[in-house]
Amino acid sequence: MARGVTFHVTNKCPFPVWPAVAPNAGHPVLAAGGFFLPPGQSKRVGAPATWNGRFWGRTGCNFPGTGCLTGDCEGRLACNGSVGAPPATLVEVNLHEDQSKGSSYDVSVVDGYNLPVAVWTRPANRSGDCFIAGCAKNVNAVCPPELQVTSVTGKKATVVACRSACLAFGLDAFCCRGDVPGQRLLAALQGRLPGQLQLRLRAGVRGHILPVQMGRSCGPGLSSACSSPGLCYVCIFFRLRIGIYTCGV
Repeated sequence: MARGVTFHVTNKCPFPVWPAVAPNAGHPVLAAGGFFLPPGQSKRVGAPATWNGRFWGRTGCNFPGTGCLTGDCEGRLACNGSVGAPPATLVEVNLHEDQSKGSSYDVSVVDGYNLPVAVWTRPANRSGDCFIAGCAKNVNAVCPPELQVTSVTGKKATVVACRSACLAFGLDAFCCRGDVPGQRLLAALQGRLPGQLQLRLRAGVRGHILPVQMGRSCGPGLSSACSSPGLCYVCIFFRLRIGIYTCGV
C-alpha cells in the first residue's frame, strides 16, 4: 500500500491564523477543511499519496459570528471542501503516487494575497531538499491603493489583503482570457491602468502580469493566472514531508 504525505502547517505570524484546505474534485477533504492555529504552533495534516488541492490562511476570524476578514469560507471554521473568498495567498499542491510523474507545488496569487506563505519540502526516504516556493514578505505593506482591501477599526484603516489585477478590474487581459501576444498586451494595457498601478510581464510567459510591488516581494515559485508549468517545483519522490509556513520559514 502506498504511503501518504504529511503536511506540517506552521504559524510563524505574531497573530492567530486559521488555515484552510480544499480538495480538487474527486479528492477527499483534509482536516475537516480548516482549523485554528495560534502563533508559533504547528499542525500535521495527513493526505493520501495521490491528492490535489489548495491550502490558504484566514485572518481576523470570529467563530461563530462574522467569519473571517480574509479567506473566509461561508463563515465556517471547517470549510468542508468549500474554497475561500479572495483575495488570499494560495498553496497549490498536486501529489502523485506514481514516482515517474513527481509531485508539484506552488504559491499562487491568482486570487490575490493576504499572508506571507512559503512551502518547503523534504523527501522522507532520502536526503535533499526541493526548492522553497513562496511569497515570504508582507505584500500588504506595498500593495497599490487600487488593489487594497482594508479593515477599519475606529478611525484607522488597515490593509488586510491585496487583490490581483484580475480580481480588481476584471479585464480579459488581466484574467488571461483571449490570445493577445505578451508585448502587445502589455502595451495595450498600460494606457488603461490607474496611474499608481504598474505591471510587469515576465519574459517568455504570455500574460503573466503582476503588480511590480508584488513581484519584487515574492520570490521564485510564485504563480498567477497565466503561469507556466515551469513555475511549479517538482519532486520525483512520492513520499514527502511538506512544510507550509505563514510569515516565515
